[in-house]
Amino acid sequence: MPEISGLDLLRRLRTSHPDLPVVVVTAFPDMRDQAIGAGARDFLEKPCAPDRIEATLRRMLDEA
Repeated sequence: MPEISGLDLLRRLRTSHPDLPVVVVTAFPDMRDQAIGAGARDFLEKPCAPDRIEATLRRMLDEA
């Protein structure tokens, strides 16, 4: 993203919408701990199969 990092966006979302579940999708697997630590509900590494995305979203909906 050209104007803000994904982690900065996540932090802003956690501040403005603390109950919003966020899944971080990135090509940088070393960002997992930072993303989870910043409040991401889950983390997917690109490329990720559509069925993995669907399973993650379904699980999050079931937890809501």
